[in-house]
Amino acid sequence: MGSLRLTPPVRLLIALLSGLAAGAWLHAGAQSGWVTPLNDYLFKPVGQIFLRLLFMIVVPMVFSALIVGVYELGKGRGLGKVAARTLLYTVLASSLSVAIGLFLVNAFRPGSGLALNREAVARESGSLSAIQKNAATAKPFTQVIVELIPRNPVDAAVRALDGEMLSLMLFALIFGAALSFVRPPGADGTPSPLLAVLEQVFATCMKIVEVVMRFAPFAVFAIIFNTAYQYGYEIFGSL
Repeated sequence: MGSLRLTPPVRLLIALLSGLAAGAWLHAGAQSGWVTPLNDYLFKPVGQIFLRLLFMIVVPMVFSALIVGVYELGKGRGLGKVAARTLLYTVLASSLSVAIGLFLVNAFRPGSGLALNREAVARESGSLSAIQKNAATAKPFTQVIVELIPRNPVDAAVRALDGEMLSLMLFALIFGAALSFVRPPGADGTPSPLLAVLEQVFATCMKIVEVVMRFAPFAVFAIIFNTAYQYGYEIFGSL
């Protein structure tokens, strides 16, 4: 009988349940002694590092993938129609996801009636303040449409994870389409040098994801343990 091998989803599920059980159990006891330093100096940083490693490659991966994809579409016909449909579907999908999120949060009101530990909330006050600030500066729909066209693509890339991702994606679509016309694929039998660079960027980003995901079970355990230890299992029931 061969050795039992756990698939990645099973390992992640085990890590999630283990982190929840351990964190909730220790939260119910005394939040002192060796557990708090262990959480603050090991589990919490590990979870944040894992998430940052993934966020780190989002912008170059999305940017390079879209440009390469649109450039490849330039080999055939109907590039304009494909680009227009891609943009339309992106906007529709994003709008639908926002609508579903607003409906669910108003229908189920996650977190309603949950009394959180004030000290734990204070430690996360920076992220909470950022969320409140973004909610207070909501823009009208027409302004959102106008700002889909970035005045500064570099600035859009810098703020992509703060709400400018769609602008960056639109710029990548336009750039890829323009690149296919500036140097049509196969015009002189050689690929575009810029395309080769972007393909390497995308391949490198995927390799980073592959390596980072090997540590996903421990990172998931650390993230869930940190949350359960600070707030208790009640927060998961409320959510």
